[in-house]
Amino acid sequence: MGNSLLVYYLIILIPVFLLVIKNGKKDIFHPLCIFPISLTLYWIGGTFRFDAPQYSQAIELKYIIAGGIAFIFYVLGYLFSKPFSVKISDQKRFRILNLQGKVLKQTAGLFLLLISPLLLNQLRFIIPALFTRGVGGYGFFYDAFRQGIIFGNPLIWCAILIVILLFDSFKQRIQKSAMVYSWILLLLIVIFLRLGVRMHMFYIIIFSIVMVHYKHYKISFIKGFIGVFIGLILAQYISFMRAFIGQGLVFAFFRTNEIMVNNLFRFFPWNINEFHPVGVALKEFFDSGWSDFTYGTSYIQALVIIPPLLGRYLQVVDTSSLIRSVINVDSAAQGGGSFVILEGYINFGWIGIALHLFLFGFLFGVIYRLYINNKNYSVLLWIYALSVPVFMLHGVRTSLASFTNVLLNQYLMVPIALLFIYNFVPKKKVKS
Repeated sequence: MGNSLLVYYLIILIPVFLLVIKNGKKDIFHPLCIFPISLTLYWIGGTFRFDAPQYSQAIELKYIIAGGIAFIFYVLGYLFSKPFSVKISDQKRFRILNLQGKVLKQTAGLFLLLISPLLLNQLRFIIPALFTRGVGGYGFFYDAFRQGIIFGNPLIWCAILIVILLFDSFKQRIQKSAMVYSWILLLLIVIFLRLGVRMHMFYIIIFSIVMVHYKHYKISFIKGFIGVFIGLILAQYISFMRAFIGQGLVFAFFRTNEIMVNNLFRFFPWNINEFHPVGVALKEFFDSGWSDFTYGTSYIQALVIIPPLLGRYLQVVDTSSLIRSVINVDSAAQGGGSFVILEGYINFGWIGIALHLFLFGFLFGVIYRLYINNKNYSVLLWIYALSVPVFMLHGVRTSLASFTNVLLNQYLMVPIALLFIYNFVPKKKVKS
């Protein structure tokens, strides 16, 4: 990379770092801290690796400009969310937003009863896979995890519910219940590890950390930054581990440790394959001269995927297939991937990048302000804490349709369902 390009990168990165530090010191999970960190890692991930493909200076400059537009309009979207912030004044009317204690347990019990057919169908495929050995990579196990899903993700719903009940037990100071929930949560994390389901394991852990941050122990910026660094190393560790998961969890653990001892450098964040293909994919689009813009069809797909099962049978556009049809797969190493900046470009070109990131900044800002202005309501904390991992990771590295599905149908479905049950089930079944 030429010195001039490095200067252009720094012109963008220095203000971003200042923005992150300013907001991170106030709140490490502030939308102007956590999302820019993630976006930066994915943006520079396709450039600063030693084996990154080389492109012309013109393509690199386009890529830098695209990143600058993305950061600017994400911040503008967040700032624009301020007039839409709501402070709930009628606390009696909205007391349902503070589910806790016996009411929460009874509502959670009804939720588990309702989803039990879906959960049992998913477990029908997962349980045999847990005891299977001698197969190839983690693809077999990940397919088993997904194969039994009819709608949403029942096992993830259970993990989220257990975290909510765990923190409520801490609040109510019911130690026996907290111990039981802790062991169940640990069991679920081990199941995710055995199946190689890295994404959901990390999302549940981040959700729990956000809950701790806002209700029990405020995490400082420095500790949060160190946590991000450790988390990146752990993500790379599990990525290696999944290659041996077919031989069992214990074998995968020891085999990965052996690799780590021989070459610790491979586990450092700047070598993480996760960040590489998405940035390269955007450069491939620029390099190919592609201009067949989809004009918002991926946004329609994101709306179609919200109603249960509809998105499975009605596909307006397949963003991933479109990306793979354009990029050089060898350059992208892993076959490429969607990218929050790339999807904006695919829809409306340069204007699309601005609109797409503005939308993310606005939505994340609205959810954050809704909780910050109403900290007494537990349900609003759950909604924001669940949104953090999905926005900062899934939102950056996948298509808008996938992001919408994971956010609404898998993660926010739990607090939404609990509110629905409490509101519409006869009150003699859910006593206050």
